[in-house]
Amino acid sequence: MRLCVVDCIVLLFSALGPNIVRGNKFSSSVGVAFLWKSAVKTTMDRCFVKNMHDFSSTFQASLLWINWFNFVMSMSTTMDSDILSPFDSDYEIKRTPKEIKDALIKHKIIPDVLDKAPNETIYVEWIDGPCAEFGNEIIALHEIENQPLWVNNKNFLKRLNTIMMIGPDEPSPQNRSSSFFLYWLVTNIPPHDYDNVPATAHAMGEKLVEYREPMPPRGTGLHRYVFLAFSQGNRTINVTMPKLEHCNVTQRLNFNLKKFVKRYDLGEPFAVNFFLTQWHRPIYL
Repeated sequence: MRLCVVDCIVLLFSALGPNIVRGNKFSSSVGVAFLWKSAVKTTMDRCFVKNMHDFSSTFQASLLWINWFNFVMSMSTTMDSDILSPFDSDYEIKRTPKEIKDALIKHKIIPDVLDKAPNETIYVEWIDGPCAEFGNEIIALHEIENQPLWVNNKNFLKRLNTIMMIGPDEPSPQNRSSSFFLYWLVTNIPPHDYDNVPATAHAMGEKLVEYREPMPPRGTGLHRYVFLAFSQGNRTINVTMPKLEHCNVTQRLNFNLKKFVKRYDLGEPFAVNFFLTQWHRPIYL
């Protein structure tokens, strides 16, 4: 399939559009690279092409690639102080401690995952737009197939942190014999200033378990997916478990949260969030 320049421009803008509209400018090379990679992937998906060679097979598409990449990189050098404050309220979900506790009890996160409720929230958003919002259902699974781009809490500015995503409903809510499933684990996330790293600092931590997208089996109903944040204070932790890539599945099964927390002296999680999803027929654009 051959793409004209106009087609490519429209598709790339649609992939990057939500981030440009909200004013996100990345001084972090990690953030820029992740944004560009995700935009290209989205464009390839919408063009029904299978690989990078097909996408750049025409002179027009190749030329556009160069110009567009230069534009994205230029955004990284024009970070304005009024775009993101050290803690930007755009990256915050406001819930009172009572509202957090009520949501956790309603969806049985307490007692299935936690014994008591944290007092704070984690803001979690994917590049394609979905957010975790204390029990909302995310329907478009293809929009959460990559790790969240924005993961934020105001206390991330002050100390080292660990974040994780676990699934308590594996293989199904009716049969939780493989729970917890460890979907994502990043430790030693350094304190950081959001003027320089806009809510993507988890990319600077130690990724022990690569993010794996939810894939609930057909007919098993709604599954819960829980994000937890733990404070490490000023100390780093040396986790001895093997690093897990996306393809590693069996090693993620039956993750013992309490044992992990006790071994590395993480204490209670200080922040939480979660969402729901279930099997949906794939959407082909």
